[in-house]
Amino acid sequence: SFEAQLRESQIEEYINPPTEGSEEATIATSESNNTALDEELEDNFNGIDWDRLPRFMKPIASQRHKKSWVYNYGWRVALRSNPQRIYFVCRYCYEHKLIDLGVTKVYETTNSTSSAHRHLGEKRRGH
Repeated sequence: SFEAQLRESQIEEYINPPTEGSEEATIATSESNNTALDEELEDNFNGIDWDRLPRFMKPIASQRHKKSWVYNYGWRVALRSNPQRIYFVCRYCYEHKLIDLGVTKVYETTNSTSSAHRHLGEKRRGH
């Protein structure tokens, strides 16, 4: 075989076998390397007090495709009475209680994020 020919062609004194066995190449890991992709598709609800949004809840399923950029500025929530309907809660407006005061609202994004996009484009502090 090729290996035998190679081994025999080497001068014995130049062959340096490892002194200790190595398992590094054979150890399998169960850790996923797709964390960046998982985090991109995962929803983050840090900072939401659901008592302030009684009509809404976390969506039943996370998004299957790339999230729109608008969700970098707020949260994706579902309507309790119809969880298939998805809405956008602007983080700035929520944190400054503008939604509670009725100054602004929660925008439906089930079919399109254009209403959230338009809201974020308003000449308003924090947008």
